[in-house]
Amino acid sequence: MKKLKIVSVLLFLIVISNCTILPPKLPATENIRTSADLDVYLQNLVMQGEPPGLSIVVTKNAKSLYKKGFGFADKPLNKKASPETVYQWWSLTKPVTAVAILQLSEQGRLKLDDPVEKHLRFFKPKSAHADDRKVQIKDLLSHSSGLGDIGMEILGWIHYDGDPHLNQTELLKRTLPDHSELNETPGVAGHYSNLAFIALAAVIEKTSGLSYEDYVRLNVLNPLGMNNTDFIYTDAMKKVEATGSHPVDFMSILAFMYIDKDKAIREKTEGRYWFNHVYSDQNGPTGLIGSALDYSTFLVSLIDKSSPQILSPESIDFMFNPVVEVDSNPMGAQSKQKFALGWFYLEKDGRTYLTHGGAGAAFVCVARIYPEESLSIVVMANSTYLGRAMGETLLDKVANIQWPVTK
Repeated sequence: MKKLKIVSVLLFLIVISNCTILPPKLPATENIRTSADLDVYLQNLVMQGEPPGLSIVVTKNAKSLYKKGFGFADKPLNKKASPETVYQWWSLTKPVTAVAILQLSEQGRLKLDDPVEKHLRFFKPKSAHADDRKVQIKDLLSHSSGLGDIGMEILGWIHYDGDPHLNQTELLKRTLPDHSELNETPGVAGHYSNLAFIALAAVIEKTSGLSYEDYVRLNVLNPLGMNNTDFIYTDAMKKVEATGSHPVDFMSILAFMYIDKDKAIREKTEGRYWFNHVYSDQNGPTGLIGSALDYSTFLVSLIDKSSPQILSPESIDFMFNPVVEVDSNPMGAQSKQKFALGWFYLEKDGRTYLTHGGAGAAFVCVARIYPEESLSIVVMANSTYLGRAMGETLLDKVANIQWPVTK
C-alpha cells in the first residue's frame, strides 16, 4: 500500500507538470458583456461536453438576476440541468461549517480564541517549537492551525449507498494520530487543510450535543428553507439530482487506485464515466449535497440584511475579515489571496470578494460574494472539471457583466 501511494504521488506530479493532460481550459472570449452573451457562452461550453451540465444563479440585493441550467444533469438518461438540480458541494461545505462555529460563539458555547483542546481533550498535535501557543478554533477556521492536509489518500475517504455514515468526532480521533505534527506555528501561515474542518465538525458536536449533521440541519438548512440540501440524497433531492461524471483520462486511472470502481461507476458511455452516489466520509469539510438555488439562499443570508438571518452582522463582518496570507491551497495561491474564516479573500480590479470552490469525485462547484455590492454567484457542474482553476475563471466572466441595479 505504501508503494502504491508513492507511485500515485509520482503520477500526480507527472500530471500537474504536463499541460497536455491537465483539465481542458475554458473557451476564451472577451465578449461576455450581457446575460444574453452568457447564455451563448454557457450553451457552447456544455455542448463541448466538459462539463456535461451546469446550473448557475446570480443575485444582487437579494434579487435573482440570472438562474438557469445548461446541458444535461444526466446525459445517458436525457435529463436536463436546471437551477433546481442537485449537486455534491464538496468543499463548498466549509463556509457552512464556519457559520455553524460562529453561531455557537454567539450562543456563548465557545470562544474563537479557545484552544481546540479545551473542547476536544484528545486534540494534542505536536508543535515543532516548545514555545508555540496551542491551536485555537479561529486557526482552524482560517487554515492557519499548522495542521497539514490529508494528501492523495483523501480520494479514498468516501462511502456508498448502504454504508454507515461516519461520526465526525470518531473520524478525527482515528485520523489525527497520522497527521498530528504541526507544519507551522499556529496563526502564522495559511495552508489549506481539510483536517482542520474535520476538527471543527468535532467541536460542533462537542459544544452543541448534536451530531454535526443534525446541528447544520437544525440551525442552517431549516431556518433558511434550504429544502433541497442535506448530507444524504433525500427522496425529494433524488428527483432533481445531477449524476456525477468524469472523462476517461489519466486522472481517472489515478482515482481508481483509491476508490472501488465497481461501486462508484454506474456506466461508461462515449468516453465518460457516470457515477453512482459517492458520499464523503468527512462531512465537516466536504459533506453537503444540494442545489445552486439553495447555496444562493445561503449566500444572500450573509450579504443582505433584508433576507432571513442566521448570523449577526458582527459575526458576518468578522468571518469576512482576512486573517492570513495563503501560502498553499489545492489550486495554487493567487496574488494577494488571503484566508478569511471559511473563505478565500481577494482584492482584484478594485473590487473585494470572497470565494470558495469544491471539487471531488465527479462534481465541481464554485461560489463568490461581493459584500460591498451585495452580489453573489454560484455555479455547479456535474464533472470533476470546470476549467483549470476550478471555475474561478468563469466566475470572473460572470462578475464582470454589468448586472442591473436592483432595490
